Amino acid sequence: MNYGTLGNFDWFQLWVLMPFVIALIFATLYLKGALKSQVIPLSGAITSLFALPFYLAAYTYDGTDGQISLIFIVIPVYQYIGLIVFCIIGYITIFLRRAWNQKTK
Repeated sequence: MNYGTLGNFDWFQLWVLMPFVIALIFATLYLKGALKSQVIPLSGAITSLFALPFYLAAYTYDGTDGQISLIFIVIPVYQYIGLIVFCIIGYITIFLRRAWNQKTK
């Protein structure tokens, strides 16, 4: 039994794809009206767009540098951190805007 695979995916592919899947799930929930705020889908889109050039560069790299594959390990970590940071900033902005609107009324 191979514990490194999950169906046709292995855990490494799941690790790389999960930030994109999270962004797509929250974007779908927002479009269906299940989410009232667009902070999480927008944060997911931003972190996904920042990661694509690095993945493209690693995929099309033609040299013999073995460290280029480290991009596939490190970039998802940055995507998760970016998703959390952008969500925190977005929700703080919403909170401060609501507090300001209530203060000015």
